[in-house]
Amino acid sequence: MLLIFLKLFLMQLAVAAVVVFVLKKMLDHQLVEIAVKKFEACKLGAEDQKLNGIIVLATAPLKPSVQERLSQSAEKKFNRQMQLFVKKDKTLRGGIVIKLNSIVIDYSVTGRLREGRILRSEINHGN
Repeated sequence: MLLIFLKLFLMQLAVAAVVVFVLKKMLDHQLVEIAVKKFEACKLGAEDQKLNGIIVLATAPLKPSVQERLSQSAEKKFNRQMQLFVKKDKTLRGGIVIKLNSIVIDYSVTGRLREGRILRSEINHGN
């Protein structure tokens, strides 16, 4: 009886781990999509027009499709090619942060938790 209980417990633990992994991937994907849409819709300030590149903080390398969307949107906004500087920042826990001079689009897990006042610690976003 104990052996059956232990097997069931381990199976439930494995299923829970898979569910958490899938939910984390889904959340990460959604946060990245929202951040890209916000970037596409944002209005640039005068100091932003002088930029040569855009800093993107992420927990993992960006998918090529996301990089392409950001590059195309930046080219439309700036009327020239813009370089994306993708920096790895594990403290974000998922999602991305897009930085210009006057604009910070923070759709990271850490940023969402901090905005919801669930997380109180300050993170410097790779600075």
